[in-house]
Amino acid sequence: MRLSHVLLSVLAVLPSMAAAEGEIAVTLGTGTPWTFRCPTAGTRVTYSDGSTLTAGGADAASPLICRVGGATGEQRLVFGLFTAEGEIGARFLEAAQRLAAGRAGTMVAFSVPGPAGLGPVRHEWRIGPARSVELPAGAFRAVTLERQVRPRLASGGEGLGLFADSIDIASGVVLQRRSEIAEGDQRTQGLTVEVVRVEAAR
Repeated sequence: MRLSHVLLSVLAVLPSMAAAEGEIAVTLGTGTPWTFRCPTAGTRVTYSDGSTLTAGGADAASPLICRVGGATGEQRLVFGLFTAEGEIGARFLEAAQRLAAGRAGTMVAFSVPGPAGLGPVRHEWRIGPARSVELPAGAFRAVTLERQVRPRLASGGEGLGLFADSIDIASGVVLQRRSEIAEGDQRTQGLTVEVVRVEAAR
C-alpha cells in the first residue's frame, strides 16, 4: 500500500470551518492572545474544490467540537477539521485541549489507531505564529495548525505527511489546507484547498 493511500485512510480531514460559540485562548509568538471560537452559526463557506459548508455552532460536548453541515450531512469536527467520533476523535480532542493551554510553537504528540495490520499512526501538532493570508475570498490574519502524520507502512517503515491548516483569527473559519507527502527522498505536493467565498450568517 502506497504512503499516499495510507495517509488518506487514516486522516479524517475535511476542508471546513472551526467551531462556534465556545472559545479557547492561545498566546501567539508575538505575545498576542488568539481566542479560538467558532464561526457564527449559519456562516456559509465555499472552497476551491467546489465544496460548500455551513457552520452549525459548537457542540454541547465541547467548545472545541464544531458542528459543520455539508453534502454528506452534519459532522462533529475537532477544531472544525477532524472527526470527533470514537477513540480517534477522543485523541484529537485531547490534543486540541493540550494545545489550547500553551503558546505558539507548543507541540503536542500523540498516536491514534491505524488501518488494520499497520499499527498506530503518530501525530505531531503545533500552532504556528500569526501571518497574513491573501486568498480569492480576501485578505485575512490567520494562525496555522502545523501537523506531521507518521503512519506505519506495510513494509515496516514509517511514512510522513506534512499538513498546514490556516484558521482566520477573527472568525474561526478554516481558510486554507495544504499537504505534502514524503516517500523516501521524494516529496509530493498534495492538494491545496482554500476559501473562495464567505457568506455571513443572516
